Amino acid sequence: MRILWFTNTPSLYKANEHIYNGGGWIESLELNLRQREDISLGISFFHSDSVFKDCKDSVTYYPISQNISWWKKQVYRFSALKKRKNEIKHFRKVVEDFNPDIIEVFGSELNFGFVSQIVSVPVLLHIQGVLSPYYNAWYPPGYSKSSMLLHLWRKPFKLIRFYLTQFDFYKNSLEERLIYAHIKYFAGRTDWDKKLSSLFSPSSKYYYCSEILRTEFYQSPKWNVHNRDSDFVLVTTISDPLYKGFDLVLKSAKILTDSSLSFEWRVFGNISPKLTESKTNIVAENVNVKLYGVATPKELVENLLDADIFIHPSYIDNSPNSLCEAQLLGLPVISTFVGGIPSLIEQNKTGVLVPANDPYFLANTTINILHDTEFMTLLGENARTMALHRHDPQEITSDLLSIYKNILEDQI
Repeated sequence: MRILWFTNTPSLYKANEHIYNGGGWIESLELNLRQREDISLGISFFHSDSVFKDCKDSVTYYPISQNISWWKKQVYRFSALKKRKNEIKHFRKVVEDFNPDIIEVFGSELNFGFVSQIVSVPVLLHIQGVLSPYYNAWYPPGYSKSSMLLHLWRKPFKLIRFYLTQFDFYKNSLEERLIYAHIKYFAGRTDWDKKLSSLFSPSSKYYYCSEILRTEFYQSPKWNVHNRDSDFVLVTTISDPLYKGFDLVLKSAKILTDSSLSFEWRVFGNISPKLTESKTNIVAENVNVKLYGVATPKELVENLLDADIFIHPSYIDNSPNSLCEAQLLGLPVISTFVGGIPSLIEQNKTGVLVPANDPYFLANTTINILHDTEFMTLLGENARTMALHRHDPQEITSDLLSIYKNILEDQI
């Protein structure tokens, strides 16, 4: 079977050149498929390299060059049609060269899904996030377009950059709706993304397929209760968009600090704290929040094993692998009740769900769990058992190959 992927990350192409918190599951899946003699795998992605293709380790990589002039980038920014037409030309060349039996597109954030309109082979869209509901949550409570103008008017370049980022996201969400309308097959892993695929593409077919997590998290020893009376450790892994909930971290940390709890809240990810600190009037270091930046899987494992609770504060999310990785280690997790996360957490059994934008509820829940080691142990053990089954690499690989075969049989 010849399988062509279009991915938002370069997967294992020049793997030593990139470190990021996202995309690791595609690398893990690639490693599994490499071992199959009945599979020929091609992977295409946007990249700075100018080579058309690079064959190594039994995989054919197609880096699509992004080396275009600044002016052309602006043209594409404000003309979605021109951008789409240019990218489709590259997609067509890749497809014609690799000649796949089936195409899988990972994520709908970029234009790869438009490949479905130029090929005769089936295309499977593997849902990551979904931009329309993400855009709906773009501004957390207390933020708005006008409030950002008032807040950043003395920093015009930062203000312009913020609005352009929002404009790009909105434009991409409109493109995503066009992609969904032409996709017949979807794969996902939550009740939330299943409902959205049905909403945006009513005649489509949906397949459940979980994700393989990063190798380091399978190889790690399991988490154990630390039996601390003080100096508790909380861990969060998020990225920079406002809807990821860094404001909820700061607000909750202030409540915990005011309650005289002794703790450190370690935040990993690409976070620019100054805007949120200014808006909330809470400085991270003053409320025991420490920013560690982007970490390697090994560093994340070490910090999660040293933690007491993992907290996911997002205002919208589908299936954050950072939360799943914490569950795989057996660490108790707290998360906001948003998007697809209720499909990952059974309340008070494999984690605890709390309302979004309720720092008081989150703070109180955190305190209660920290002082109940029996409950912490139960949450961790249940989460690990569930996560080991949900993220079993061999089962996921088998599920995905079965999906491919089912789709190909559907063409006959």
